Amino acid sequence: MRILHLVHGLPPDRVGGTETYTWQLARALAARGHEVEVLATTKDLGRADLSLRSSVREGVQVHSLAHNLLHADFRATWDDPRIVAAIAPLLSRRYDLVHVQHLIQLGITLPARFAQQGAAVVMTLHDYWSQCARHGQRLHPDGNLCATLDPQRCGACLVTFEHNQGRWERRLMPVVRMVKQASGLDLSASARRAKRWLGKRAPVATAATQADAARALAQQVVVRATELRQQLSAQVQLYFAPSRFVLERSVLDGGLPRERMVHLPFGIADGVLGARSPRPAEAPLQIGYLGARIRAKGPDLLLRAWAQLPSELRQSGVLRVCGSDANEPTYQAELRQLALAAGARLEGVLDRAAVARLYAELDLLVVPSRWWENAPLVVQEARAAGVPLLVADHGGLAELVEPGIDGWRFRPGSVEDLSARLAQVLSRKLDTRALHPRPVPAWSWHVDQVEAHYRAVVP
Repeated sequence: MRILHLVHGLPPDRVGGTETYTWQLARALAARGHEVEVLATTKDLGRADLSLRSSVREGVQVHSLAHNLLHADFRATWDDPRIVAAIAPLLSRRYDLVHVQHLIQLGITLPARFAQQGAAVVMTLHDYWSQCARHGQRLHPDGNLCATLDPQRCGACLVTFEHNQGRWERRLMPVVRMVKQASGLDLSASARRAKRWLGKRAPVATAATQADAARALAQQVVVRATELRQQLSAQVQLYFAPSRFVLERSVLDGGLPRERMVHLPFGIADGVLGARSPRPAEAPLQIGYLGARIRAKGPDLLLRAWAQLPSELRQSGVLRVCGSDANEPTYQAELRQLALAAGARLEGVLDRAAVARLYAELDLLVVPSRWWENAPLVVQEARAAGVPLLVADHGGLAELVEPGIDGWRFRPGSVEDLSARLAQVLSRKLDTRALHPRPVPAWSWHVDQVEAHYRAVVP
């Protein structure tokens, strides 16, 4: 089959779960003899906006679309006609199947355009993007979940959401591109620092102006939700839901057709995580966090919970917080202060070999996410590696971690409850050695299932 994946990024530029899964699946399908292509966006101030470049990586043809968030308005965040023009070379091709991994920065019109060319369209539900314009996380800026969707609250939320490049960024971008083309020097990071510096000196909008903007955005939120529901329902023939939780939310809140939903758990490749060796009973317990260090994923909750522990308990363990600090600079400064106060170790991005070593060393992995996670790769990998888990008791996390078998859960967002659980682990009242995490599906099984579903919808 000739297959095209649509996604908002790929490793190594973006290493989130969706991006990593897409790249793994594309390579696996190419290895099985399919003709596989990926259309992925990248933010690159040194390239002309919406310029398309193509290359072949590990048997997969990758089309990189520079998307620097130069939206004309809020509507362009989900329906931007410029995208269609930018990828015209791909629309002239004939694909048997288009697999939508994510439409953020690509827009809702692409599935219909490829369907018009005769392609079958399937979609993996990685998050709640069709319901929430703020990263698809259904998380308010104050850290509280949007358990019930309310357009008025969405409007107030989106007032503070940077979905577009600002005035100063637009002025700096031509300079960044010119310098990169002339010398190869990439000033993107400097431009981002300049943006933050200039942003602190920008006039603050009045309360009345913000209220007007919130009301206008609330109206657009209703339009967005309606159009996404209609377009996805009309064009997507099959939806893959990695968790039952995301399946239910997509039906009940997103209005997508249940009869086209398939619960399809992710798989983990055999032998990529290494073997765990028994740890000495007297050794300090290794407690870890692995993932992007952003507020939605809650590493600050873990650091605060650790700081609340009595010092003698902290001395019986080591807390390692691993992951990228590339986003939310103010939050990164907060994490550094918390780690220093709590006596925890902040570690950066780990390559695959280092991740395998981390799993082999950990006694407990903590996933304290504020948002309704779907089916995080880190949880699947930890279970496959035999690492006990302590997770927030909501969303797909609650579905993946069975108390007393895979690990334990704590009350979402509660520093006190998380700290109490950690105290039980460090005092050995909860014994990580007595747990036996359930196995997860094999990666080969998962790819088999994907292929079978592809064949069922391709004419």
